[in-house]
Amino acid sequence: MTSAPYVVPQMPAFLLDADAGVVANAHADVPAVDGAAAERAALAARAAHLAILHPARSRGNAVLLSPAFDGSAALRSREFATSPDAAAAGFVSLQRFSGARRGDDLACINSFAWADLEIGAGSPFRGLPPGIVAGIVLQRLDDAGVPRPSYVLHSGRGLWLVWLAQTALPPRVRGRVRRALRALWGEAVTTGRGAGTDRVRAKAAAMAGLWEGMDLDRSVGDFARVHRIAGSVNPKSGERVRLVWPDSWTDVERGDFESFADAVLPYTRAETEAYLAERDAAREARRARAETEGRPVAERRVRIAYGRHAAIEQDLMRLATHLGPERARELRIRTLLAHHISCARARAGLGGDAAAWAAEFAPLVGLSERALRTALRPVEERLRRHEAGETVEYRGRQVSPLYWHRDDTIMIELGLTEALAREAGLIRLIPGTDAGIALTPAERQAQARRRGGAVTRSEHAGTLEEVARLARALTRDADLPVAEVARLLDCSRATVYRALQAHPEAQQEADATRNGACPCVSVPSRSLSGGEASKAATASSQAPLAPATAPEVAPTNTAAKAVSRPVQPSPKAKAPKALPVAGEALPADWDLSERTEALTVHFERKGKAELAYVHHILGLTVDLRETRSSRARAREEAEEMAQREWTEGRRLVDSVPDRLSDKEKARRAKAAAPKPPRPRRPMPRPRRPSTTWFSR
Repeated sequence: MTSAPYVVPQMPAFLLDADAGVVANAHADVPAVDGAAAERAALAARAAHLAILHPARSRGNAVLLSPAFDGSAALRSREFATSPDAAAAGFVSLQRFSGARRGDDLACINSFAWADLEIGAGSPFRGLPPGIVAGIVLQRLDDAGVPRPSYVLHSGRGLWLVWLAQTALPPRVRGRVRRALRALWGEAVTTGRGAGTDRVRAKAAAMAGLWEGMDLDRSVGDFARVHRIAGSVNPKSGERVRLVWPDSWTDVERGDFESFADAVLPYTRAETEAYLAERDAAREARRARAETEGRPVAERRVRIAYGRHAAIEQDLMRLATHLGPERARELRIRTLLAHHISCARARAGLGGDAAAWAAEFAPLVGLSERALRTALRPVEERLRRHEAGETVEYRGRQVSPLYWHRDDTIMIELGLTEALAREAGLIRLIPGTDAGIALTPAERQAQARRRGGAVTRSEHAGTLEEVARLARALTRDADLPVAEVARLLDCSRATVYRALQAHPEAQQEADATRNGACPCVSVPSRSLSGGEASKAATASSQAPLAPATAPEVAPTNTAAKAVSRPVQPSPKAKAPKALPVAGEALPADWDLSERTEALTVHFERKGKAELAYVHHILGLTVDLRETRSSRARAREEAEEMAQREWTEGRRLVDSVPDRLSDKEKARRAKAAAPKPPRPRRPMPRPRRPSTTWFSR
């Protein structure tokens, strides 16, 4: 069933009222102003926007980014007027931070909601002025009972709606703020109270209807979000960012977060508090009834660091299942294994007692229930003390009486090895790794990149040295251009240039002389495109290479540049001539004989490249010298290909010119010309025998 196309509603009544705060004559043409006045107005709008978004004496720093996202600056509100970064910035953060622009360093929540609306090509609002679109959105918010945003910004391609908090919110409420933001965007609650009910689904549908006909960007829900500054220019559209509603920055008002949350969430704060009070009262009633009837009262379980200890408990259960009773007895860890599993369960808040643990662990470790009950009774006693609220002093502070074991202690006591841990499928308790250490987001990202094939800088430097050696060898043996060398080595031309500059030929000759032999190289097995290194292949396929003449290196502006940057061509360098492409029609000046000569050179170089690849990369012994048969074979292929092109009327080979250059013709003529015979050295005159005899 296809839905009916969306129809743009009539202009809301408040848009026709001059006191409503929205420009009524949105269709009117904007009067033209000179460049100086426009720049002054843009600077004034920038200063007003920053002052309203991050007022003076605000806690934390606002982060400003350059228009190209290639630089950032963290500034206090009082520094906006004097800092050159504020005058040149193109983006500003919605929140304030105490360190880097990320959620972990959030100093306070300045904006509790925002929406990025794009007017796409298929939108019914395409072509309408921003004032009209903003008025329609505001009318929808009013009809749904949602408070209006503090301001609406035209970003050059769409609208930004921003709700500012009347009082900065502490970072600890970010969870509720995130839920309210997602609810505003029309996302239904999937967990917790009321998930999946008609009330929750109806509320989500109502919120989603606010953005009908518009492209709502749902990927901007992080607290590190930035948006464009008023007065800046959006380079994608060429339009200047400006305030759409209200009329002036002085009319911007901040709102109350709780009122906003009550309007967008399916349950208000009062309803949630009433529900929690009713739940607590029911619990107290059940407790009182149980005490009156003389039944034991079950205390509420307290979970301590559930994630860590639950992961340890799961690893230990995997280990016990993998070993079995016989192998656990051979390793003499049956009692220790049951002890550590029960301690992990107690720490994770999973509860239990010695009898229950013994009944479960006895078949796994091969001990009797009676022996395990005796061994696990101390763990049960400490768990009961913890549930009663008792604490003990440890290094000057009060801690839980439960047993606490470090990951290293558990692995040492159980005699775990990395091979055994991998064999049992453990996740956290793996000796020799950092699986049990809490990692920062940057460390987790580095691990993910290493798993994806990235290498360290030192390994990258070794890979660049290998690329330089192979490039010189291929150029020496096959006389190939840098582009062909890069294709054979599966990397970019910039990587070849950078490798040749980082490892000059003189250094290779010095190394070969010092070691007494030519160094061996291995082949990078994955792409180095874009200057990023991948894993290098093993040294199984290596070939001894001698220093050779380096291929032509791209011109540079500076004699010495950083090794990590690709060599940049000089601005004065001539642009390379465009080469023919396969499939193009033959030009009017196409000549069969000239094309045959050009294709002959192409197939000769192709044959040399194939032989060099087999010799240096595959490690096979082949004759790299050019012979008469190889030249004749290249000539036959060229004649056949040129004849096919002439018959079909189009080119069939890429990147081969239609005719050779004069320089190339002269070089080939010189190479084909018979060389004069080398003058013979005169025969040495016979030495006259000596007539002097010496006696001993």
